[in-house]
Amino acid sequence: MRLKLTRFAPLKFLLKNLRAESTYHQPFFHLLKFLLKGFSSDQIAFYQLSEKNYREYPRDIFRYRTTHNTNRNVWPILHDKLCFEGFMRGKLPIVPSLFYVCKGTINAGSEQYSVERFEQEIRAGQRFVIKPIQGGMGENLLFLKPTPNGFKLNETEYSFGDLTAVLSGLEYHLCCAYVQQHDDIERFYPGVTNTVRVTSYMTTSGEARLTSPFMRFGTRRSAPVDTFGKGGVAAAIDLESGMLTNAFIRGQRAEKLDASVHPETGRQIVGFVIPFWKRITETILKFQAIHPCFDLVGWDVIITHEGFLIIEGNHNPETSLLVMFNKDPDFIAFLKDRNIIA
Repeated sequence: MRLKLTRFAPLKFLLKNLRAESTYHQPFFHLLKFLLKGFSSDQIAFYQLSEKNYREYPRDIFRYRTTHNTNRNVWPILHDKLCFEGFMRGKLPIVPSLFYVCKGTINAGSEQYSVERFEQEIRAGQRFVIKPIQGGMGENLLFLKPTPNGFKLNETEYSFGDLTAVLSGLEYHLCCAYVQQHDDIERFYPGVTNTVRVTSYMTTSGEARLTSPFMRFGTRRSAPVDTFGKGGVAAAIDLESGMLTNAFIRGQRAEKLDASVHPETGRQIVGFVIPFWKRITETILKFQAIHPCFDLVGWDVIITHEGFLIIEGNHNPETSLLVMFNKDPDFIAFLKDRNIIA
């Protein structure tokens, strides 16, 4: 099992960022100055970095330190979705898997599952999400929807005769039934599962704490996911009330744009209160207090009509977004204690 972001390669970092779209809309020497300090070209544009404010934001290269300096010895539980499900079952309300595919073969727990049964459930109208067992950031997710003559996988249509071949092409993937999100959440951007990110951590004094939660909403640019880095909206959540307080989206040039109202559906984002918010925070905080070895986790949460489910827990959550929404002094102290920031 291997982690990403374990070794910083300066030349690769510079070349990647010099080729980024946001690079061509910024003064070159201004850009180069902050690239050499370890900020990405997108961060430089989004945060409008200057000599006065750059110390307020974690640099992109700090993600490598987060990989090594948090969740020591337990990170495989977060990194591998099968390990995650096995450990978290009964401890947290998680989205259960139906089966996993290894080198094209369907594998399930004690319950028999087959290609034939999978086809029957698709024909019955069930939707599914298929995702790599290792990794994150909304990469390589497959959304399966029934069609009159077969099924659609993201934007590609297949007949039922193709199902075995599609599964055979998967190396190491997990399949879950699609979870219907709360109507009030779906209205912001239908067709994409709009999720909450809640980050838990252990303070330097050993207290379980939550910090800088935010809601994500999909857009045409981000679809079929709601990821902020792919063009989705990110809205800060007030930790006490669950109310969305401010919202942003990245423009085509990576600049920060206000998104108090969803830019495509026109629904008012700021002022909306997340359903079941107290239950969500109490559940995650209780788990964090009982399991302090997980000292920094970004929990992805889907709100349903009955409550909520946790999709996954992320080792190495995006700290620059957390600090943007709330410069929590205890969280800053945690980052310094773990040698993530100076």
